[in-house]
Amino acid sequence: MLTGSSDSWSAMGGMPGVRWVFAGTIALAAFCIGDELLFRYIKNHTLGMPPATWVADPDLIYRLNPANSDSPGSFRGKQPTAKRLGDIRIVCIGGSTTYGHGLQAEQAWPAVLERALRQKGLSAEVINAGVPGYGSRQNLLRYQRDIAALDADVVLVYEGWNRTGALVDPAGFVPYATPPPGASLADRFFRFAARHSLLLQSFANRSRMREQKAPVGRWSPDRYQRVFVSDLMALVRSAQSHDQTPVLILYPALYHAGMTQAEEQSFAAVLWDVQAYRPDLLGELEQKHAAIRQVAASTGSLAIDGQEAFAGARGADRKALFLDAEHLSAAGCEKLARALSDRLAPLLRVKTAGVSASLPAFK
Repeated sequence: MLTGSSDSWSAMGGMPGVRWVFAGTIALAAFCIGDELLFRYIKNHTLGMPPATWVADPDLIYRLNPANSDSPGSFRGKQPTAKRLGDIRIVCIGGSTTYGHGLQAEQAWPAVLERALRQKGLSAEVINAGVPGYGSRQNLLRYQRDIAALDADVVLVYEGWNRTGALVDPAGFVPYATPPPGASLADRFFRFAARHSLLLQSFANRSRMREQKAPVGRWSPDRYQRVFVSDLMALVRSAQSHDQTPVLILYPALYHAGMTQAEEQSFAAVLWDVQAYRPDLLGELEQKHAAIRQVAASTGSLAIDGQEAFAGARGADRKALFLDAEHLSAAGCEKLARALSDRLAPLLRVKTAGVSASLPAFK
């Protein structure tokens, strides 16, 4: 055995090209491992990897890691269990603005909504099914696959910022560790390596930040508006077919109609893509809101205007309600949740009383 090994190595030594490739591969691996260990030492991190935020999903591209303590069962904060007798179950569907980007789970508006409804004497359980980056197609498919069976009384839908999402729009968000549809072999290898390297994860996050700070002009109008509308319509119809009451939220934004020049300049510094404010950004917001109203009216479902609920906040007061143009701060989540609880409480009291009634959509 030893002689054979020596002979094999001698044969390899007789081929300089192979020998250098082998040596180079070993050196590169040692260099990468050394860099990773140094990075972890500087960051005062253990050798183990933190729980992954995302895992691959055959239908949705990715989902929240069900093994992560922050997203048990792929739900933010808490996993739904058997519904308790007498409880009102509300499931909130959306992207990072529902998930609570930049906030603790208990600060996100679904958790605040649960507390607000209980303060009104309603035995409400609110489930946060928001997933950062999910667009209308992912939310529709997830509802049909995972949410419909949860025995919800009400389904709150907070959609629009992510448009149709990556299942339809190639520009949609996909986490760095999860290969998007049609990814190249090199891209797939990098994403596989990133799942096991804090250094690569840091590099990927920095690259994403640079993309967000791209020059003005990177943003473009939604090319899939009709798909967004049809997805939203299908989601509402699907909820109704499961005897669940869909409620659509006209999502609030930092920017708004009638902004002063001082507001535009102040808000521009915290826009998600770090760009100057452009009127067509407000145009898309209004287009999405009009589509949500259209779906609500055509399906007889409820619509709650979150943007209107924020109308009284201007300038610095409004800026304090947001982390950027779209993501709410803890104060913003509190304000939205209170507005939702005020609108939802009469509907929920009707449902708990067992009264069958046709309620008008909220304006």
